[in-house]
Amino acid sequence: HFTFAENLTPRMFSFNSFEGACPSCRGIGSEPRVDIDELIIAPSMPLGKSLSAALQVYLGQFRTSSLLILKAIERHLDLGENYAVSELQEGDLRILLEGAGDEKITLPLKMGNHETGWPGLIPLLEQWARDKDPNLSGAGIDNIFETKCCSSCSGHRLRPESLAVRVGGRKLHQVLSLTILEAREFFSHLQLENQKAIVANDVLRELSNRLRFLDDTGLGYLSLDRQGNTLSGGEGQRIRLAAQLGNRLSGAVYILDEPTIGLHESDTSGLLRSLNGLKDSGNTIIVVEHDRQMIKAADHVIDLGPGAGEQGGMIVSQGSPQEVTDDQASLTGAYLRGEKNVWQPRNLRTPSGDKIQLRGAHLHNLCNLDVNFPSGLLTAVSGVSGSGKSTLVMNILSKGIRGHLRKETTFEHGEEITGIDSFNRLVTVDQKSIGRSRRSTPATYAGVWSLVRSLYARMPLAMSRGYNMGRFSFNSAEGQCPSCEGQGLRQVEMQFLSDIWVTCEECQGKRFNKSTLEVLFKGKNISDVLQMDIEEACEFLTNQPGIVRFLHAMKDVGLGYLKLGQSSPTLSTGEAQRVKLATELAGDRIAGTIYILDEPTTGLHFSETEKLLDILNRLVDGGGTVILIEHNMELVMAADWVIDMGPGAGPEGGGIVYQGPPSGLADCMESRTGASLRQGGNQPGSKHNLVHGLIIC
Repeated sequence: HFTFAENLTPRMFSFNSFEGACPSCRGIGSEPRVDIDELIIAPSMPLGKSLSAALQVYLGQFRTSSLLILKAIERHLDLGENYAVSELQEGDLRILLEGAGDEKITLPLKMGNHETGWPGLIPLLEQWARDKDPNLSGAGIDNIFETKCCSSCSGHRLRPESLAVRVGGRKLHQVLSLTILEAREFFSHLQLENQKAIVANDVLRELSNRLRFLDDTGLGYLSLDRQGNTLSGGEGQRIRLAAQLGNRLSGAVYILDEPTIGLHESDTSGLLRSLNGLKDSGNTIIVVEHDRQMIKAADHVIDLGPGAGEQGGMIVSQGSPQEVTDDQASLTGAYLRGEKNVWQPRNLRTPSGDKIQLRGAHLHNLCNLDVNFPSGLLTAVSGVSGSGKSTLVMNILSKGIRGHLRKETTFEHGEEITGIDSFNRLVTVDQKSIGRSRRSTPATYAGVWSLVRSLYARMPLAMSRGYNMGRFSFNSAEGQCPSCEGQGLRQVEMQFLSDIWVTCEECQGKRFNKSTLEVLFKGKNISDVLQMDIEEACEFLTNQPGIVRFLHAMKDVGLGYLKLGQSSPTLSTGEAQRVKLATELAGDRIAGTIYILDEPTTGLHFSETEKLLDILNRLVDGGGTVILIEHNMELVMAADWVIDMGPGAGPEGGGIVYQGPPSGLADCMESRTGASLRQGGNQPGSKHNLVHGLIIC
């Protein structure tokens, strides 16, 4: 029983708040614990010398007083100068490591003797680790710590007083351990009396809305305390949507940017039901989307184009999905009516017998899984969101291959990985940006900008002035504009508003100083080249084969509209992925390479997906092996080999439901992906129920 000195507040039930967090682990649920075997590496020596060299340096530089007390306790125990830790009596070793309790130790100082206590070396190290001492974390001795469940809160992260409060007979951590489906049932049957019911009414309604949304989109299996870093991309997307859409406002405008990213087609159906419910509550919903199912489910479609970048920006067609489908001017309509298709039936490549064999894969919901990935094929890994695709491919297969190529002998999440001796390279194309700095551009990422700089350094004027390549780098003090330091923009700090970027007044956004801009090639300076789009640059640099090879690859992946100097952080996810692929196409190291792609159709239009498929086939035809995680049914059907995971998500997944050519997937009764294909899926001509009040851009 606890006596509360103050009224309960919501912060007392938050482990992110000082008021609610467990004082021992500070709301983390786990604590750093010293591993004795890693701490004492030379037991034949005194304790201070038996520690690792890095730890001795740390104590000598940053914890000198603790080191002095350790020496004093050794004298107090009369251990001598050259005792061995391994020969100490159990009581003496316990005092050195775990502390002397209330006993005081005499510490001789210049100003006289000082009485002090000794908490023990292990408690000291663990306290410093909990305090996140930067000197400790930077000392290279993290190996002496292991993470264990907090002994005070048993991993529940809250202080004892907060854990003592019950609602409906359950403590907070017991409610958080429920799955979303179980939590819906618990709160729906929760009976509160009188004033409590009045107070909780609004809270329970909000809880019900959010839990219903998560359950409707297929996340009923997730526990409420599931850690965010263990979620798949699709699971994370739906949880973010629940945070925004679960409040069930009325008279609001919801603007969603590609909410189907990371969702299986069966999950998309659940999302549509939730959006339909929002519309029925009197809301307007505007969605930026490429998914065929979402477009066909709209009331009104606005099709933008006709091209991308400067070639777009106009409304090509608008109206009902059928009106856009029938509009001959709409490229989107051509794919909706089946006049154009992402993939065409072809003779699939057949397995040669060579394969990457993964044995005993185990992590998250995977349990001792054996999988074969055929070499020299385009393999698609499909399945519902949360079925274990990313865990298998990105967390186990990719890391295992990378470790093998580095000659590492350990395989963390499996028994063995074989069949990769013939490969010499691994390329992972994920959804990360190609550069975080404003100075990064597609040209610098691919290395082609150094070729452009070399070209200008060979111009007669540059050679006569002694300019080298560094002169033509906007990152170099030699050639950059001194005012904006080569960025072309200057940051203006706004005292009460967000900082803004304005064009540099000195160079007018050209990035370089005047003398550098005087060097011309075909009448253009190097800043003019930066401002060219890929299409224009292809024609301008047509006689420069090293440069043009990359530019043509960029055109092939549908990025001809991008400017060479466009800042990398401004690229969309799909654009960044295609820049990575173009860099590979322009190279000469395709043979013997394994390409692993994580949902490469993210953010792509049908026409761009068609180009992507052509690129992937070119990589395979060039001697590479391509493995991709994908929800797009058209890309799955265009693969040579399909590995379908499931059958469900979370604990219901983690298995291989089907593996083989895509033609057999629709006949697999256990597969939800197969069910989508049998129902028409994302294929041309499929029929869908329409929801009302939905606008798709």
